[in-house]
Amino acid sequence: MKGLTAAGLTGTHGTFTVRECTKESATRHSNRPTSEFECAGVFRADGGSTVDDRASLDIFNKDYDAGTRLSVQHNDAGVLGLLTSGYLLADGAEVSANFLCAFGVLLYIPVALFVRLTGFGSDGVTVRRFRETWQATRGTRTRTIVLSSTTVILVGMFVVSTVLGHVLPGLG
Repeated sequence: MKGLTAAGLTGTHGTFTVRECTKESATRHSNRPTSEFECAGVFRADGGSTVDDRASLDIFNKDYDAGTRLSVQHNDAGVLGLLTSGYLLADGAEVSANFLCAFGVLLYIPVALFVRLTGFGSDGVTVRRFRETWQATRGTRTRTIVLSSTTVILVGMFVVSTVLGHVLPGLG
């Protein structure tokens, strides 16, 4: 959904004027430094219909100076707003990144299929047991289903996401 918002197909388009950006601290899962910035500023919808003086924008790998104006998209529409809270940069890279993440989440499907179709894990989970179970699927529909679904998802991640990042921003 965030990919559609960043592409301008949902939400409100406008300009985000940076007040300040601060580098976010390391996550609780890692002590490694992060490359994420949280920028505070003002959002002004095209046409001036909406102004948010307390807008914030999470940005990866880029620190903007105060006064920088950015093209953004904000989805404030009910349930969809819950799924895409905040403001998103309205550009192809943001679209691609969000679709890449969405397809990435789908990688749980082949894992779930493998577990469900083979019963893997019912008597313990070890690397050896996984290898034996995987080898036992050679030449079966189970392996075809798992590999096919994995391939489709990976193509979505690395090909479709990139194409959508180039095509969708021009449609919004």
